[in-house]
Amino acid sequence: MNVSTESNEFLYRRCLEETKKRQNQDNRYCFELLRRAFDDQDHREVWMLAYQYLDQRIQVFCRSQGQVVDSKDYFALSNTIISNVWQRKRGVFESDFNTLGHFLKYVKITTKHSIWQLYLESARHTSEYIDDIGKDIQQATNLVEDRLMRDEFWQDVFNELATIARDDHEKTRYQVYIELRYRYGYKNQRIVQEYPELWADDNALRVDRQRIMRNLVKFFESYTDV
Repeated sequence: MNVSTESNEFLYRRCLEETKKRQNQDNRYCFELLRRAFDDQDHREVWMLAYQYLDQRIQVFCRSQGQVVDSKDYFALSNTIISNVWQRKRGVFESDFNTLGHFLKYVKITTKHSIWQLYLESARHTSEYIDDIGKDIQQATNLVEDRLMRDEFWQDVFNELATIARDDHEKTRYQVYIELRYRYGYKNQRIVQEYPELWADDNALRVDRQRIMRNLVKFFESYTDV
């Protein structure tokens, strides 16, 4: 069957049917539907069908994250993810993806990053802001243990940071930075001012931050078992 000659509705219907199968899926229908949606920029009908399909896949990806995503946040999260994917991949879908699995892997990575950002922002706004956390490194480390390590999501993040730290001092710096920057919203300058024993200046903190973020990107890209 030449799927390129089929109607949008037929492709969408067959796409959903194939998606429900546990094995031997024929991905041509979903892929063709998406190809049209991302290339026919003014074709509202096919885009709405593709949107519904993507929303369903993102629901699956979000459920795989357990309790990280609150149901009340899902609608806005899904819209943001789909909008970002469309803006980045419209007009280049065929050149960037040669299989449905390849594309869904990209969507899953985008979903993981969006969940992470949502969680970081939520944690920062709902946590009690500690104005004077002090300069005691042990106190900051205890905050990490009490507030972050008990959460499965943050446990994964800190397990990853522990693998890239070259010694205990570096591990402490990474933990303190993530705790203060993302749980309490401290600016980099304030972190350096309050912890001169960890970072001599802004540049030293910047070096740590770049290494942390570079490795966290790799960490989230590893969550791609579609």
